[in-house]
Amino acid sequence: MLNIPYYEREPIFDILPVHKTRFFYGGRKQLLYARTAFVRDDGFYFDLQKFERDPVLSAPGSFSDTDSAVAVSFDFSKTGTGPVFTALLNRAGSHAVYIDSKEQSGYRFEEVYAYRGEDEQGWYWGVRILISLCMLSSIYPPTAFSPGDVVRGNAYAVMKEGPDAHFSAVSPFSEPSVFHIDNLHDFQINNR
Repeated sequence: MLNIPYYEREPIFDILPVHKTRFFYGGRKQLLYARTAFVRDDGFYFDLQKFERDPVLSAPGSFSDTDSAVAVSFDFSKTGTGPVFTALLNRAGSHAVYIDSKEQSGYRFEEVYAYRGEDEQGWYWGVRILISLCMLSSIYPPTAFSPGDVVRGNAYAVMKEGPDAHFSAVSPFSEPSVFHIDNLHDFQINNR
């Protein structure tokens, strides 16, 4: 079981635990660092950092299956029987949101913080999003989250099409698809 730290206010992302991609499909092993936190009055923050120098981007302001992307898929129902919320994002912060694998044009993140850089591990780019309690309440029954609660999910580095197509995941997967429900695993909200 992976952990999601519980905070009273927005955390310092650099000190959050890192969930790394450990499961890969095909020959390319694409590294992703996924950091997540639950903030009591805000919702679930995700910081997804993908290690590549020149990611494929179809066009600024749009999202395409040929883009190098990061993704999170989660069932936030706490029962494990709710709809699956999936967000795919590229390095420019463009994104697509899906509920049970159907694209939802009505769901947009208020802010996507996109960044890029280089460190001792190489070139990287990343995005930070908030899946707000307000957004979640329109999909799931009204609920509050507390330490000890369990949600099911996974985080991915993905490029669906093209010569550099790849699929990597933080937790084991049954199928190389961000929409496959058997790819979801337990994440527990815990006190830091």
